[in-house]
Amino acid sequence: MSKILRTHVLPALGQYRLQQLQSTDIDKLYLGLEGKIAPRTARSVHTTFGACLGAAVRSGKLKINPMTRIMKTPAAGESDHGIALDDAELRKLIQGFKGSSLYTLVNVAAFTGARRNEIFALRWSDLDPQRKELRIERALERTKKHGLRFKRPKRESHKRTISHHRRSTGRREGRSWPSSPTRWRDDVPQSRGNGQRITHRAAQP
Repeated sequence: MSKILRTHVLPALGQYRLQQLQSTDIDKLYLGLEGKIAPRTARSVHTTFGACLGAAVRSGKLKINPMTRIMKTPAAGESDHGIALDDAELRKLIQGFKGSSLYTLVNVAAFTGARRNEIFALRWSDLDPQRKELRIERALERTKKHGLRFKRPKRESHKRTISHHRRSTGRREGRSWPSSPTRWRDDVPQSRGNGQRITHRAAQP
């Protein structure tokens, strides 16, 4: 049984037999969870619990799914949107990593919005210094069978090209995109050879 059911559903509804469960019981459950757990967690409770009741109906253990008659479905809430930093907060965050081996990673993440594993999979061939563009075409993943490896996006539409513009933190500091690997002295993740070995040591002139 899912941990989320053991934690949030069984304490409130565990005394009921499956056939005795009413939509009003579920409404009381959700009402009792309000303010105690995050909206996203409440939504997960609803999704998991609903899937279990649906399976009970399909298997003949339950005639009617009481979930279809509840008064209010938990919403995912604003927490799903995350927290966005304004320009000043973003600059402060990046400057806090100045002098750290993570500085370039944080800078690239802030500028591009790329995911961590997409940044780890960047190659010098993804950078066009003349056009000031960076292509995101792959991500790094860890697998049990193959260890670390690169993976392509499931859809071609997930590939994207990010253009450099005046809002770049590097531009404000008087820095520019490198024209070759030997001019980018920061510690950046890069691939070598066939791209299977990953290192954080940047090229030196």
